[in-house]
Amino acid sequence: MKMSKLEKRFMRTKAHMRKNVELISDLLTKVDLSDIRTVLEAGCGVGMASAHLAKHGLNVTGVDLDEEQIMMAKKFQGESGNLRFMVNDITALPFEDGKFDMALSVGVMHHIPTWDKALSEVVRVLKPGGNFLFGDLAYSRITVRLFGGLTKNYGIYTINDIIDHLEGIGCSVAFREKKGRMFGFHKIVFRKNVI
Repeated sequence: MKMSKLEKRFMRTKAHMRKNVELISDLLTKVDLSDIRTVLEAGCGVGMASAHLAKHGLNVTGVDLDEEQIMMAKKFQGESGNLRFMVNDITALPFEDGKFDMALSVGVMHHIPTWDKALSEVVRVLKPGGNFLFGDLAYSRITVRLFGGLTKNYGIYTINDIIDHLEGIGCSVAFREKKGRMFGFHKIVFRKNVI
């Protein structure tokens, strides 16, 4: 789903982008970075987090459904040998299975009605043993029951829905933290199981 102009304006504020980079930096302290070379940012927006990771020598691919966001990412972050941006729907990623050592998605899944399909695609392109850094809102069970069938443009889920789905497709929780009550913001590191 593409965001409204108001949502984009908020997402492009320096404070919001800085907050996302801080969140990702915090989650990175929860994983072993020694074997990570290739990274996918699913829902990269204007690419600030992708650029931050690329500055640390990682090969980063940022994808977003919104062409305008990708144009801005290319303009403001630039592209180089280890940083590229592309327009793509994360429910149908154009990469082969197991391409990335790590994936991340912050503040994205609640914008996707078929969030489960998006998560499955992210896990598909993640190498066994790879980490998926997830940060997003989740709703209470009562909120999901009341509003789940009323909206077509947003992902309405509980954090248990997210965890159950990812565990069901071969991931385990390596780290988990929540802030807030009714609309909790969750930071989770998932690890794709090695079979």
